[in-house]
Amino acid sequence: MRVLRVVCGLDAEFGGPPAVAANSVIAVAQTRVHTTVVFPHRNADRAAEEPAARAMADAGVELRCFPLNRQFRKFNRTWGVSTSLARWLWQHVGEYDLVHVESPWGLHCLAAVAAAKRYRRPIVLMPHECFTRFDLSHAHNPVLRGLKHLLLPLYRWAFDTVIFSSSLEQRDSPGAWPAPRAVVIHHPDRKSTRLNSSHT
Repeated sequence: MRVLRVVCGLDAEFGGPPAVAANSVIAVAQTRVHTTVVFPHRNADRAAEEPAARAMADAGVELRCFPLNRQFRKFNRTWGVSTSLARWLWQHVGEYDLVHVESPWGLHCLAAVAAAKRYRRPIVLMPHECFTRFDLSHAHNPVLRGLKHLLLPLYRWAFDTVIFSSSLEQRDSPGAWPAPRAVVIHHPDRKSTRLNSSHT
């Protein structure tokens, strides 16, 4: 089985998803599932230096990095606009059996959804608390806050499964997907992966 993991970013600007995604990827890699991780970065030449990237590379995970579009500047800190990543997904998703997206808010997610539907590949999402009431109602920019609500119906239709990290997160994220397609899978224990204190 070949799994494609689409991550919004692996640097500290993107908050929790880098470490959580890396731990999850490493745990899956330890079961010998072939996994490729694709992600955008503000400096693609130095992306391999990120702790999460080093940990996954040490575990034998294939990594592909794509540059962020410079003209979007600060907007990229949260939405990770990389048209080169979007093009790659459109061309290559058909080579994989499953698409797993980390975090819904960004071009990486929309591009992954479009490509997965093009090739009729199953697609799952780990929202990292982005569907909670707090996240949906406290975006600093009212335009972005409205955009999140507009995207919910698309994601409700598009994703085959939404993976929550806890029952609390699931309960606090109402109405964004059909209940039979929502599951709770706790984050892997860091001790069971190779992303340990030496990489932080």
